[in-house]
Amino acid sequence: MRRWLLFVHRWLGLGTSLILAVVGTTGTIMVWPGNSVAHRMAGSLHVSLAMGRPGRFIVIIVTGLAVVLQITGVWLWWKRRVFRVRLDAGWRQTVTDLHHTIGALGFVLMLLLAASAVGRAVVKDPDVRPLISRLHTAQGFPLPVRIFYAAASMGFLLQGVTGLTMWWPAKRR
Repeated sequence: MRRWLLFVHRWLGLGTSLILAVVGTTGTIMVWPGNSVAHRMAGSLHVSLAMGRPGRFIVIIVTGLAVVLQITGVWLWWKRRVFRVRLDAGWRQTVTDLHHTIGALGFVLMLLLAASAVGRAVVKDPDVRPLISRLHTAQGFPLPVRIFYAAASMGFLLQGVTGLTMWWPAKRR
């Protein structure tokens, strides 16, 4: 089972990391209120990769896959349950430790961000949808919560970069 989950997690991560990095990075910008050109551009990238309706569909699908990545990632991490980053163990081990630690520490909030994004796309109930939107955007939340949201959103970028780096083939000598 673990081997199959690792296979699924690895390939889903490789296939979605670029889009999740873009959506996560722009999500960090979107947490802060504003109406500048940069904020509007970030919003367009965040919602649809600035590609309109097809981009919106891609973002929704990839965000749904992010929920699967979060769940499989914590399942894979659970056996060891270690929070550590060894800086003296070589760069590959440091990156692997970073990937595992960021994923475990950011799990709850990153899962909330991804699941609420999917919820915003599929839930049409006018009573529930505003609550889901507020959970996704941190709209009206105090500054410390918005800071956590921004950090969790950047977690998608960091997870993508460390995940790709972990599985990059080692250079043969």
